Amino acid sequence: RRPSGHRASDLHAERGADADRVFIEQHGWEASVERDGDGWIIDPRGRASIRPQPEQFSLI
Repeated sequence: RRPSGHRASDLHAERGADADRVFIEQHGWEASVERDGDGWIIDPRGRASIRPQPEQFSLI
């Protein structure tokens, strides 16, 4: 899975890496792209909700 949250094949890995770098520079490393009806939106805290929280570390 790419940092943007989009799934992509490795056919164009170098272009994908460049696109990911630009996306992160523009929106931050936590951002994700989400479907919104017929379009797409960028959630600037999209990945924050899946990041382990300190209380979860005690379970490991």
